[in-house]
Amino acid sequence: MCIFAAIALFAERTIFFKQGFLERWSANITYPFLVTSHFISKPFRYFSSERKSYKDMAVRYKQLEVERDDAISENIQLKSLIKYDELTKDLREFRDRYKLENSILSKVLIRTFSSEEHSFIINRGSRDGVKKNMVAVYKFQLLGKVTDVFANHSKVLLITDSYCKIAAFTNSSNASGIVQGCNKLNHCQLAYVSHLEKIYTDDFVISSGKGLVFPEGFCLGKVVTFETKDVCHYVDLQPLIDFKTVKTCLLTDIEKINLF
Repeated sequence: MCIFAAIALFAERTIFFKQGFLERWSANITYPFLVTSHFISKPFRYFSSERKSYKDMAVRYKQLEVERDDAISENIQLKSLIKYDELTKDLREFRDRYKLENSILSKVLIRTFSSEEHSFIINRGSRDGVKKNMVAVYKFQLLGKVTDVFANHSKVLLITDSYCKIAAFTNSSNASGIVQGCNKLNHCQLAYVSHLEKIYTDDFVISSGKGLVFPEGFCLGKVVTFETKDVCHYVDLQPLIDFKTVKTCLLTDIEKINLF
């Protein structure tokens, strides 16, 4: 029967070139099945399409996340460079003005102000050319000297530390003595000054260069008060800058400094 129907359908199409009864009948019979098949398969096709679309979106989302993180990192780096340039501008100009090309520009990482020690930890070490006994300066203010050097960082003993002693003199009266720290923030003392010398408040105290560590011509502070004990003046000094806010400094060898 099926074979006969197929032959008849073939004959109608090939011989008479027209749509016959059997073709119309089979089309009507199969149409509901086609429609049902379409509606049944539609959710599966939609799910497959959406799944592929979701995967594409997930891949693109990951790419955008990476691009965003790269942009944020680049933005932070640029802001950091701009900030560092602003912080070091004055020191770089000072270095260029006094031909301190070999000095090392350093950043203060850690500050220690205690009754036992006053020091900075800086981000330059032996790999950067730092050596023991190099002096740390900020413009004309002498900060201290390098006492410990490691590969990537170093320790600077500040002039306010009790172990730091510097030959110095007053700018106006040329009274000489020894500046020594007393482990007090932004405070040190000019000691062993003859009672015969004149001392003036607000006068600057300058390093004399006597000795083998500290250079001549850097300011150590200004006179705040003084008192006389026996045959000596003891002069209280305040540095020209706040050691709590110093963010950068220059490190250099004493023989490479030429301020005059």
